[in-house]
Amino acid sequence: MILRLLIDRVSNSLNPGVLFAKTPEISFASEVDSCRCCSHRLKVCKTKLRKVFTMHIGGFTARETLLKCDDCGEIHASKELVTLVPPSCAYGYDVIVYIGESKFFAHRQATEIQADLRAQNIPISVSEVEYLAKKFIIYLSIVHERNNTGIVEMMDANGGYILHIDALGGKGRQRLVSGVDGVSDFVLGNAKIKSEHSDHVAPFLEKIKERFGSPLAVVQDMGKGIMKASKSVFPEVVILICHFHFLRDIGKDLLEENYDIIRKRLRHYGFLVKLREFSKELKPLFENSQERIDKFYDARNCRHEIDLNDDIGTAIYLYTLIEWILDWKNESAGYGFPFDRPHFDLASRVGKVFNILEMIKNDRQDTGISVLKTRRRLKSLLKNIAKDGALRDAMCEIGKEIEIFDGLRTAMRVAPKNGNDGLNDDGGNEDIKTIEASVDEFRLALRKNHAVSKGEKGLAFLKQIDKYKKQLFSDPITVKTVDDGIKVIQPQRTNNLMERMFRDFTRDDRRKTGTNSVDRTVQAMIDDTPLIKNLKNDKYMKIIIGERKNLAEVFSEIDVDEVRNKMREHGVNDEKLPKKIQSLLKEEKFSDMLSNIGEKFRANLKSSTLLVAFL
Repeated sequence: MILRLLIDRVSNSLNPGVLFAKTPEISFASEVDSCRCCSHRLKVCKTKLRKVFTMHIGGFTARETLLKCDDCGEIHASKELVTLVPPSCAYGYDVIVYIGESKFFAHRQATEIQADLRAQNIPISVSEVEYLAKKFIIYLSIVHERNNTGIVEMMDANGGYILHIDALGGKGRQRLVSGVDGVSDFVLGNAKIKSEHSDHVAPFLEKIKERFGSPLAVVQDMGKGIMKASKSVFPEVVILICHFHFLRDIGKDLLEENYDIIRKRLRHYGFLVKLREFSKELKPLFENSQERIDKFYDARNCRHEIDLNDDIGTAIYLYTLIEWILDWKNESAGYGFPFDRPHFDLASRVGKVFNILEMIKNDRQDTGISVLKTRRRLKSLLKNIAKDGALRDAMCEIGKEIEIFDGLRTAMRVAPKNGNDGLNDDGGNEDIKTIEASVDEFRLALRKNHAVSKGEKGLAFLKQIDKYKKQLFSDPITVKTVDDGIKVIQPQRTNNLMERMFRDFTRDDRRKTGTNSVDRTVQAMIDDTPLIKNLKNDKYMKIIIGERKNLAEVFSEIDVDEVRNKMREHGVNDEKLPKKIQSLLKEEKFSDMLSNIGEKFRANLKSSTLLVAFL
């Protein structure tokens, strides 16, 4: 305990906030005394003071002595200071990196980052945190472009790259399109586009092609715009369709009509609220009878008649049936419709529970037991749903359709019914030819089933399989790698690489903004924000950092004008007023000053120097 206190005391004493009694002043000057252009001796031009904040010191005053060459007029500043903090900026490169990593890796809100920095003697506003977070992405974007050669060399050493492409954002608004290499897992490029129309996607793909060459293959979802653009930009490249997206789209076409009827009919009855009320009525009758709960649990597999004169036993039984209905969503595996059919599961459970209640032997009409009254009310509620003709017909039809869809799902080895990976399911590592043969066998059996193949939906289902078969199954690609020689690459069967990246982005955005929709964030974000994913890739970091110590050192080598131009391109402004304008606004008689200016202008409109002279 004492040791812990001593360690904490020493740690606190080293905190930048208490390390110095007053703000330290550190001198910086040019490290050379002769001009690099003409070799003439340099003379002191001027000395200026700057308040600077870095992670390792906190706040300090930088006294910078500028040297000037009298012959060519070139100004020489301190290289050491330039490696710590960008020109005309108060916050060091390490602060920018800290803010970027905190926001995009730790998913912290601007207010949380602000509090962390203030604890380290770095006062900063929330708006400045948001601004420097965007600046972090701008620096990262420039670093990515500068290291294009190294990235290409790495991908060539792997034998090439497989381009996965997808877009994020709501319909009718700007979307963020990204490209990722499925071999190295590098995010290659990003852009905002108006829509997924091929005219907007093609320029993005052209840029990818210009920087990285043509891929070995392209993997995408079923989007027609992306498909058309991919074929246009990469005419000789195999365009593959994600198996998961193919199944999802073909399943929706098959099941959605009847599923929509089921959903609407269940919503019409609005019975879930009533079921919860029944559950609350029953629970107090047995919640303190653990012995009876244990007895019911142990006898769950035994066939026995319900004693309707036993309040507690009947209450537990009815409560369990109701809670089973209310647990309907948990039958889903996390894949989404049409792999999960929660409303179909709900209707099925309602029907099964109603049939169970129908089988329970006579409940006497003259009894006063409250539990039995609850049972009658429950049975009456479920009866209306179980006997609904439109619902029953839709359930019958969709049952046949589900059997067909699940048959293809099983053949393609994607999103298994009892899988635990949810949307992260990659389809396993089974041989692609084995899967293709399984799908062919399924198609043949389905064609022989005339009840299906002659029907409108069944025929459309088979046509979809035939239409996209070549894009679903491709031969493995043989490539020559630097480390492993000749190697066979099998493109991933799903586009989950992109889906996971966007899901992570959406989840992280929800943590920072508290909203479920990322549409606003997509509109406001810098295009290359997904590049942060690369910073978790050791091979990528080795390329961009090289012999340097860290990312802050890499950023310090980038010319400030290049950063400013890039920020202007993306519409990022620091929105700060010039210092002299700020001081002017603080003048007590500023409003009187403006009035006087206005009067003098009206008196002499021809005076073009009046305002300057007045100020």
